[in-house]
Amino acid sequence: MKKWTSIFIVITLMISLIGCSNGEAEEMDAEPKLLKVLVGWSGDDFFREYASYFTIKNPNIEFEVITLQELKEKQFAPSDSEEEFDYEEELKTFIENENPDVLVLDENDYETLIEDNRLYDLTSFIEESEFDIENLSEHVIQLLKEKGNGNLYGLVADFSTEVLYYNKDLFDVYNVEYPTDQMTWDQILEKSAMFPSAKDEDSTYGFEMQYGDLSILISQIASTYQLSYADPDTMQVTVNTEAWKKVFETAMNAYESNTIFIPSEHKDENEDEDTIQYYYPGDDRFIKGQTAMTIDRFWLLDQLESSWLETEPINFDIVTVPVDANFPDRGGRISLYNIFSINAQSENIDTAWEFVEFVNGNTFAKANGKSTWDLMTRREHMNSSNEVNMDAFYKLASLSNTSSKDYENYPETFLRKLEVVLNEEIDLMSKNEKTVEETLQSIQSRGEEAMQEALSEEASNEEG
Repeated sequence: MKKWTSIFIVITLMISLIGCSNGEAEEMDAEPKLLKVLVGWSGDDFFREYASYFTIKNPNIEFEVITLQELKEKQFAPSDSEEEFDYEEELKTFIENENPDVLVLDENDYETLIEDNRLYDLTSFIEESEFDIENLSEHVIQLLKEKGNGNLYGLVADFSTEVLYYNKDLFDVYNVEYPTDQMTWDQILEKSAMFPSAKDEDSTYGFEMQYGDLSILISQIASTYQLSYADPDTMQVTVNTEAWKKVFETAMNAYESNTIFIPSEHKDENEDEDTIQYYYPGDDRFIKGQTAMTIDRFWLLDQLESSWLETEPINFDIVTVPVDANFPDRGGRISLYNIFSINAQSENIDTAWEFVEFVNGNTFAKANGKSTWDLMTRREHMNSSNEVNMDAFYKLASLSNTSSKDYENYPETFLRKLEVVLNEEIDLMSKNEKTVEETLQSIQSRGEEAMQEALSEEASNEEG
């Protein structure tokens, strides 16, 4: 009900804004035009969220929507065939055959098509049309350009990133100073340790993980420092280092303080272990006022400010996620789901730009920002009913996704073997059966064995 109410509000505002933008209705070009648009999944969502608004001002333009749904399903579906499904090649062939004008892409497809020279550089359009790019999130534009090797091949109206939420009343009760922007993991977890040690699940916790176990906390801290388990160039395991030791010590100190709510340790005996470990709806605890801090995305703010919330509203605010003190201006990861790009081979490039410009422009953001459940790239139109620190969503540049790309280079069986090693060794450490130093030595040694086995298997498969 909330979503449909929001859509009605947006349509009403859009009609008002477009109608008033120049004091009188603009003269419409009567020539019918057709834009062919490629979307990732649902064509219905595209019409509802984008096309319907554009056609208010441009009734002469019709849309033909094609989707990647079938390719996406094949990409993620288990295959009975020995021949691996090559999604990237299938994507390129699909675009070549269908020749869409506009492409609405995720980050992976955006990078793939840039590498294949299939997207149009938008720089000239932005300069000639005086498109207001200055008021788009600089970090989102920076990320798009990084993926485009310095060029801008797409624009995005909304994005996702994480912040640290904190309950101001709990901090007041326990006389702990509020967290601030650009704190480190050590500083955040030290604040968590200032809350009482939890006695049971109903206790108040200083910090709440949204999913996972101690190994996930270690991985989250390590990602802030851009650490990898192995060098993707040399295939040498690199865990037994001072940097990793610092990460493990930080996580273990927090764990031993017994002020962190770890979902995997509070699972119901009748629930599936994997499901509870990775998809536990832990944010309910923060909403109910049982946790002082948690890290989550914009949708938690949306929940906290919802009128249908059944619990008593809490007094909260937000700050940036933890950062590396040596690089305080970057932290967390910006995620882009709907990047609007233009096919370099399109025969309707000018009309395609009109649509891309509209979706990413000020008028659309002004209307959509009133009722959106996403973060708008145009900060000026994002406000909170509780006047929280919305700048926290926009303050940090995204961490590099180097570690994710590293994983693509590792032998596949290495990652599976390493996951087993990490879970076993960290479990022993959590039970005080091994020290941090002993744990790192074991992971290093067993990791090296796993890497050599994986490389040998890979070589044998290639020879066969």
